[in-house]
Order: sequence, then structure tokens, then C-alpha cells
Amino acid sequence: MKSDLTRVEFRNCNFINCEFLQSDLAASDFWNCEFSETTFKHSNLNFITVQDVKVWKSDEWIQIKDFSNFENHFDQSDNESSPLK
Repeated sequence: MKSDLTRVEFRNCNFINCEFLQSDLAASDFWNCEFSETTFKHSNLNFITVQDVKVWKSDEWIQIKDFSNFENHFDQSDNESSPLK
């Protein structure tokens, strides 16, 4: 089952041990969020906005200022660059 989370605003959220599976997150906003042990599998991340996000990786917090670096911190083989099918 696909989850439609298009145009959702996530502000000051902590995602801990979460899995976005077949989630359509197109045009969603992530502001001041933290991701720890979170994955995006077969999810649409097109046109999302990322500002002041942190990702827990290799035992340290990595600050992400914008979307251009966001996908680099998650397994690319699990993400789709095109909308969900």
C-alpha cells in the first residue's frame, strides 16, 4: 500500500527508527528535523524542501542545510527519483 504524504509540513520533528515505505512525499517540507535510523524505501522525494535537518550517521549528527545533500545520507538504491508507480 502506498502512503500519500504529498505537501506535508514536518517542523521540529524527530524521526527515530522510522521506515518510509512507498511513501509519496513530493513537495513536502522538512524543517528543523532529526533522522536517526530512518530509511526511505521506494519513496518519492521529488521537490521536497529541506532546511536545518540533522541525520545520525556514523555515530555523529550530520547537519543538512538543503535538499541537495539530503538523499546522499540515505541508501540511494531504495529511493526512486520518479513518482510512485
